[in-house]
Amino acid sequence: MISRQLKHLNIKSYIVSGALWGGTGKALIVLLTLVFSMIASRLLSYGDYGTLVLVQSIAVFFSILVKLGLDIVLLREASKVGLDEHDADFLSLLLNLIIIILISAAITLSVIFLIGFDFFYSHSSSKDHRGMNSFVAIIAFGIAVQCVVCEFFRGFRQVKLASIFSGALSGTISIAVLATLIILRVATEIQDVLAVLVFGYAINFLVGWFAASRLLTISYPRKVDKKIRPKISIMWKLLCDSMPLMANEMTYYVLANSALWIIAMRMSAEDLALYGAALKLVVAIGFFLNIANSFLPPLVSSLAASGDFERLERLLRSMATVITVPAAVIVVLYLLFSEQILQIVYGSRFFSEATVVLITLAVANLVSSMVGSAGFGLIMMGYSRVCMANSFAACGISVFGAFMMIDSYGLVGVAFAFGSGTIYQQLSNLFALKYFTGVSSYLYLSGNIISRVKSGFA
Repeated sequence: MISRQLKHLNIKSYIVSGALWGGTGKALIVLLTLVFSMIASRLLSYGDYGTLVLVQSIAVFFSILVKLGLDIVLLREASKVGLDEHDADFLSLLLNLIIIILISAAITLSVIFLIGFDFFYSHSSSKDHRGMNSFVAIIAFGIAVQCVVCEFFRGFRQVKLASIFSGALSGTISIAVLATLIILRVATEIQDVLAVLVFGYAINFLVGWFAASRLLTISYPRKVDKKIRPKISIMWKLLCDSMPLMANEMTYYVLANSALWIIAMRMSAEDLALYGAALKLVVAIGFFLNIANSFLPPLVSSLAASGDFERLERLLRSMATVITVPAAVIVVLYLLFSEQILQIVYGSRFFSEATVVLITLAVANLVSSMVGSAGFGLIMMGYSRVCMANSFAACGISVFGAFMMIDSYGLVGVAFAFGSGTIYQQLSNLFALKYFTGVSSYLYLSGNIISRVKSGFA
């Protein structure tokens, strides 16, 4: 049975609304990320900028351990709210989910204080940065909470609020504070920049949880008869559902970012800054796929539940076709003007040395856009373990290849290894989606493409 939310939902209007707000939110996040990087690269030395990139990367990694994939479970369950018999169950699930996250946060943050940044610092050529563990821990918790709040709103199809609390609010606040410090000509070090990030996440946490509480109050105007209390059985079921999702997200992130950790272990902080600079610009290529993934999951789950796989395939392939066009334009710009773009964005010819790295990663991400939302398709249709296995294999290819190539080919070898892993992951997800569900997600390559895309959004 489909929830009342979806039953009366106009899919075309939802896609337009989702693309508008999801696109605006993602565009703002990408813009804020680039602006923050531009400011930081001018305020800090090359080595300190590399350290900043590493701290952010480690914090995101630990944030995945804090939320344990429960944010995706919350998205899936919140999208079902509207069935009377599910309402009380959802409140009980939400309470137990929050308890698990708090316990996980306590354990994970303890681990961060024990190892955290020091593990990477001991292998890097950066100067002493004692005290980074505190920043890693706080930022990791802030990111985890931000993800949970965002998926909560997405599950209730509040795309506008999800866009605001997915990083747009925290990023805007951080840049505003950093800009104020520059205007006031306050001497800024890496600890100051990280403190600004922490402040942004703190405000996002307070405002986000207040808005989520208000939404729950509106959704449940009357008291639910069923008692809501912590239950070990519910917690265990949540963990069984979420652990494959966490493993999948972990391997996705390791695939995309562990290159930074390998470089920190084997190369200089300046090399880390170069690779980090290229990685920031590559985000622009995946931006359009991220927009689609910000509002497609509830539709994928609902259409699959109703058995309308033909309509689901048209939707996924149409979306892949649309998002590939702007992604391809950006890749062409990088191919033609990568050196100039790097120099303009980061304000130094030093960063133009990352040209080949940028092009290599850009091509791999273009393939991801062409394949479309195959990974989310598998996850939302109950094949998260298959997606996880593909991610593990891709991660192995990337990490093993990087260690084999880094000494001989440097940053370019690392970029090639991780680009190859990304392509393998997306293609294996595509083939798995077709094999298990009969649905394809890649872009249209033949026929009347425009009319086929229109029919997909009908």
